[in-house]
Amino acid sequence: MAPSIEHLVLSFPLFAKHSPAEVQRLLKDATVTGLQHRESLINMGEPAQIFAVVLQGAFKLVKSGPDGSDTIVHFATPGDVIAGLVMATPSTYPVSAVAMGPSVALRIPRQTFLDAWSLNPSIQHTMREILF
Repeated sequence: MAPSIEHLVLSFPLFAKHSPAEVQRLLKDATVTGLQHRESLINMGEPAQIFAVVLQGAFKLVKSGPDGSDTIVHFATPGDVIAGLVMATPSTYPVSAVAMGPSVALRIPRQTFLDAWSLNPSIQHTMREILF
């Protein structure tokens, strides 16, 4: 991971209490993805293979109704986790995450969650505090 991204990530409350070496383990195989306005990071109903940390910009989390209407259920801004709660078990995304203008997210594979995040009580506790 680029040093500037690592420095940015360490400034977020989710990672602030962790050493740079631990953060590197937590972000193994993560990739930075830039999206334009209205591009989707994840799509409701698709298999949950990644979760993400917002680096720049914002995303709206949208649930589609049976009639095709969309309901915004949450907004995610820098430092927020998207789809972290669905990583523990094989499932599909319950919402879509759509960029609100140019936005950047750090995509983290589900396997990294299973290998590093789920075995780290401290990061689990911090993530629950942030999400709830």
